[in-house]
Amino acid sequence: MGGADTYKKLRGLDPDVRAIIASGYDNEEMAKEFLQMGFCGYLTKPYRVTDLGRILKTVLG
Repeated sequence: MGGADTYKKLRGLDPDVRAIIASGYDNEEMAKEFLQMGFCGYLTKPYRVTDLGRILKTVLG
């Protein structure tokens, strides 16, 4: 199961779920699509711990 399918299942369990997608593709169109789907953030692999920390702060407040 990919990230999009997993996210849909999680939304079924909790409509308020916050999720971040990590992809090996650095593609602005793909990132936009995932964000429109409802993901709270997008990381391109490989990413640094500081990148993860930054996006977690953004998503969790």
